[in-house]
Amino acid sequence: MKMFLLLFIVFASSPLFAKGIGASKALGLQECYELAVMKSESLGMKESEIKIQEALYWQAISTAFPQIHARVTPTWEDQSYTPNINRSNSSTASSSRKIPTMDSLEGKVTVAQPLFRGFREFSAAGAAKESQAAKGFEWKRAREVLYEEVAGAFYQWIQYEEDLKLILDLQQTLMNRVAEMQRRVNLGKSRPSELISVQSDLAESRVNEQQTRALFQATQELLAFLTGVPSRDLQIKKNDQKWNVRLLEDYLKEIDYRPDYLATLAVERAGRKKVAVVQAEHLPSIDLSADYSLIQEPRTKGDWKVLLTIDLPIFEGGIVEARIKEQKALLRQSQLQIERLKRSADQEIRTLFSNFNSSSLERIRLHEWVALAEENYTLQKQDYEKGVVSQLEVMDALKRRTEAKRRYSSLAQENQLDWVKLHVASGISASNQ
Repeated sequence: MKMFLLLFIVFASSPLFAKGIGASKALGLQECYELAVMKSESLGMKESEIKIQEALYWQAISTAFPQIHARVTPTWEDQSYTPNINRSNSSTASSSRKIPTMDSLEGKVTVAQPLFRGFREFSAAGAAKESQAAKGFEWKRAREVLYEEVAGAFYQWIQYEEDLKLILDLQQTLMNRVAEMQRRVNLGKSRPSELISVQSDLAESRVNEQQTRALFQATQELLAFLTGVPSRDLQIKKNDQKWNVRLLEDYLKEIDYRPDYLATLAVERAGRKKVAVVQAEHLPSIDLSADYSLIQEPRTKGDWKVLLTIDLPIFEGGIVEARIKEQKALLRQSQLQIERLKRSADQEIRTLFSNFNSSSLERIRLHEWVALAEENYTLQKQDYEKGVVSQLEVMDALKRRTEAKRRYSSLAQENQLDWVKLHVASGISASNQ
C-alpha cells in the first residue's frame, strides 16, 4: 500500500500528469500542441488509414505465397434404397434397411503455388506500399496543419486577453476622469457637456469589453477543444519566440520535401503500379497444384497428383481495356495534382512571406506610434491642468493611445502567427524552430 501511494505521488508530480489535468501550470504553445496531438481524432483516423494500407500490402503479397490445406472427407451414402421391389414386399424391404455407415474416408494435403500471373501480385503489393507511404505523409502533414490551428487559437487567446487588459485600463482611466469632471462641474470649472462626453466614452468602452469577452470565451473553448483540457482549467503563457527567418528561395526549395507533396508523388507511383496490375490481366496465368493422400479408404487411386494449369485470356468483352483506361485516367489525375500542388504551394509561400515581412515592418512602425501616443496623452493632460487645451482634446489623446496599444498588441500576435503559417506552408516544422 505504501509503495502504491509513493508511485501515485511520483506520477502526480510528473509534467505529463500536470498536462493531463491542465490546471497545475500555464501551458505554452508547444505544450498545447502536444496535448492536441494526443487528443486529435483526425490524426487517429490517419493512423488507422496507414494500418489499413499496410494490411492491404500483406494481402497483395500473400497471393504469391503457396497455399497449403489439409482436407479430410468422410462420405456416407443412403443404403436403404433397393430397386425393383413390389409394394407387396414393402414390409420385407423395410425390415432389410441397413443402418448408414461410412462408405469412404479420404484425407489429403493440397498445395497450390502460383508460378506466373504477369507479376500482378508484386505490382499490387507495390501499389499498396506506395499508398501506405502516401498515408504516412498525409499524417505528417495533418500534424503540421494541426500545429497551425493550435497556434491560431493560442495567439488569438493572447490577443483578446491583452485587449481586455487595455480596455479595463481605459475604463479605470475614464472612471477617474468622470470623478474628476464631476468635481470640476460642481466647482463650476467645467461644463456638464464635458462630463457627459466622458461618461459616453466610458459606456462605449464597456460595450467593447463585452464584445471582447465574448470573443475571448469563444477562443478559450476552441483551444480547450483542441487540447482536451476544460476551459475552466486551461491557462496559457506567452512564448518568447525566437525567429529563424530565411530567404524566400530557401522556403521555396522546401516544397519538394513538404509531406503533402511527397504524398502526391507516392499516390502517382501507386497509380503507375495499378496500371501494371490491370495490364497484366492480358498475360497468361500459370499455377501449380499438388495433392497427397494421407488416408484413402477404400483405396481407389494413387497417393499423389500434380496439376499444371495454364490460363490464357483470349476475349473478355473489352473489360480489361476499360480497366486500363480507367487506371490511366486516375494516373493522369495524380500527375495533374502534383503540378497543381507545386504551383499553389509556390504562390502560398510567396504570399505568406510577403505578409510576414509586411507585418514585421508594420509592427516596428506601430511601436513608434505607441510611444508617441503615450507621450502625447501625458502632455495633453498637463496642458489641460494649465487650461491650455480642452477636455475633448485630452479624451482624443486618450483614445489614440488606447487604439495604438490595441493595434500593436493585435499585430504582434498576428505577426507571430504569420511566421507559423509561413513555416507550415513550406513544410518546415515550426514547432521545432
